[in-house]
Amino acid sequence: MAGSDVRLRVGAVEGGFAADGSDELPDLSKHKSLAAEVLLKRSDLYPKMKDRQTKLGIRLARCIKAAVDTPESSDTCLYAGDEECFEEFAELFDVVIARMHGLLPAGEVKSCRPQRPKTLSPVKPAAKRLEGLGTEIVSVQLRAARNIRGFRFLPAMDRKEKAEVEMLIAKAVRGLAPAVTGVYLPLRQSLSYAPRAGGMDEFEEQRLKAAGLLFDISESDPMIASGTCRDWPHGRGIFTSSDRKMAVWINQQEHLTMMVLGQDLHVAYREMQRALDGLGEILRRRQPGETQAFAWTERLGYLTSDLHGLGCSLEAAVILKLPRLAQMEASHPCSAAGSWRAWAGLMRVQVEPVSALEGRSVEHCFRIYNMDTFNMSDGDVLEAVYEVASRLSIAEHKIQHLSDSDELFPILTSDLSTEEHAKTQSLLSVFSTLVGDEKATQAMVAQLIKANDSKEMQVSAPEEEDINDLKDRVKNAMLSKLNDGSLDEAVENAAHAAGAQYFSDLPPPPPPMEGLEDADDEHVNALVDHRGGRLKEVELAHTEDLSDVRRRAADLLTKAADTGDLGKILTEVKKEMFVELRGKVAHLLSEAADTGQLEKILEDMKSKQDPFELRERAAALLTQAAENGDL
Repeated sequence: MAGSDVRLRVGAVEGGFAADGSDELPDLSKHKSLAAEVLLKRSDLYPKMKDRQTKLGIRLARCIKAAVDTPESSDTCLYAGDEECFEEFAELFDVVIARMHGLLPAGEVKSCRPQRPKTLSPVKPAAKRLEGLGTEIVSVQLRAARNIRGFRFLPAMDRKEKAEVEMLIAKAVRGLAPAVTGVYLPLRQSLSYAPRAGGMDEFEEQRLKAAGLLFDISESDPMIASGTCRDWPHGRGIFTSSDRKMAVWINQQEHLTMMVLGQDLHVAYREMQRALDGLGEILRRRQPGETQAFAWTERLGYLTSDLHGLGCSLEAAVILKLPRLAQMEASHPCSAAGSWRAWAGLMRVQVEPVSALEGRSVEHCFRIYNMDTFNMSDGDVLEAVYEVASRLSIAEHKIQHLSDSDELFPILTSDLSTEEHAKTQSLLSVFSTLVGDEKATQAMVAQLIKANDSKEMQVSAPEEEDINDLKDRVKNAMLSKLNDGSLDEAVENAAHAAGAQYFSDLPPPPPPMEGLEDADDEHVNALVDHRGGRLKEVELAHTEDLSDVRRRAADLLTKAADTGDLGKILTEVKKEMFVELRGKVAHLLSEAADTGQLEKILEDMKSKQDPFELRERAAALLTQAAENGDL
């Protein structure tokens, strides 16, 4: 559906159920959403909570508006208006969240208290990069959503709040420089951001679309009915980094959605986490007394208006090109061999075909991403997606050498590092009933768990004698290499491989240690003094290097002033300051127009009031704005 058609529906769908709680709850017996089911079976909930409201003025009617106005939707259709909704209306929110994540059985609506697992895995450094054995890896994409503490969420925000959050985040993103540099572009026809009134132009819009960084109004009826798309495109825009590898969406579905593109899953995650931490610190400083910039609780994780984003609120995706697996799925759609995508689902990972990337049509490409955020940490998400993508990549490479398509499944389910073990197992008996009923699927999962448990039991802990023996062997080998001089060469090679630029400044190894086991304390102390003396020399050398750096910096500044480059730099800085100042002045004038002060000043000017008095009044207004922090 075209974006213009969706915009026409926004006003029509928003008209329905009153968000202020003035309407009685209608008959929900024919509604299909999860929220409607809970309200229908628990008829006491709405009358009990309809008059409650959060500190920011959110009533339950605002949260369930999508459930009432979209009877055909089978989604949850429950949206939070602010962070307090999760506790103020917990009787409804807790049941819906528990049902979404399998904490309550289907059809059950009894009261419960869902909570994220307390034993969530931290992010671990990748043992190796996610690399295809051919050309399978296309790209990786990470996406994380956040809402700023103290503001209403998007379904309940008015125009002024949207513009305030837009200005706040746009300024905070600029504060990430020089680590992250880029430009903020409001959506086309948006007038809320004074420095770029009217938003991005058509050329900029096409560039963002081609890079996969542009967002448009949602076509989801529940999201439109919730109020998330109201006032489009007011207060919405995109910050993009200079290299087009990072983007920050403002007021798309949550206050802030960050996207990072790359080729390595863990590298992209580290870049995103650094940027989120930086933004969080900048935003936190604007809220004295707050220890957390983003809406978050220990029980539910990061809080989002859309309940699907609760928890770690991280989506990690890997784009793979898998023509052989796609061909197998097409030729054997109902067989065990054609069910590799269903296998990924057992790992809580979704596999979806991709038809276009960066504006280009593609074939046999699949997007592998996590299905869950509530019961998973960032580390769990990365590990699950990494595991599935790695196995599919290896399977794609090896499938051309298989004589029987059923040999594919040992590759998927065995340990990646145990190739011989993969050849001796057959998963055909497990996957042959995958397309059957639910009981058959549960039996298959049980077999997988049993097989995994038995494999783990085969791994025994090393004996203490073996560990001590290994320590002795390593010590002897190191002493031997130290004596014959080969240790120096090995260390130099390692430093060169790691990219060490100043290896020559490091202290040399101590002299050969013949007969060290029989050495007395005097001999050992002499060796230690030798090493300590070298360390002091290196420390002094680095002090002298710092003096050289200062002198060179002073020379460069002097040279830049002589050639005029310093003046150009200062001019650019002044331009940026002028643009920001112009935006602030425009904002102050707009507020003055809203309050009627601007009109009164113009009236005074028409009446030829004393210019000196007018200047005094203007100075007083600016002083007051500076004291309030508005300037």
